Amino acid sequence: MLSRRFQHIAPENQIRKEIFHLERHAAKFDLGRKESESLPEWFDRIGLKDPEKIVDAYEIVRYSNNMSTQSVEKYKHAVDQIKKEIKRIHKENLKRKQAKKNSK
Repeated sequence: MLSRRFQHIAPENQIRKEIFHLERHAAKFDLGRKESESLPEWFDRIGLKDPEKIVDAYEIVRYSNNMSTQSVEKYKHAVDQIKKEIKRIHKENLKRKQAKKNSK
């Protein structure tokens, strides 16, 4: 079951919409964001590397709502990279679980 966070419609703002979709993507891999987690806390918990660009851009938009079209495109690319990283982390977690299961 998806958390309450996903029962909402995607936000209008493109940056916030990307984070919304990223959260949904991560939830499919059991790496979803908890309701009480900030974006940096979530990224740290799941082990993402170098999430600063995403966090900085998200906070700019969240608190000022200003971002150039070029910056939005760079942001989308960075989110796509994080989605790939989430898949990689998920695969590693599955391998670890399988290895642990096999060692018993």
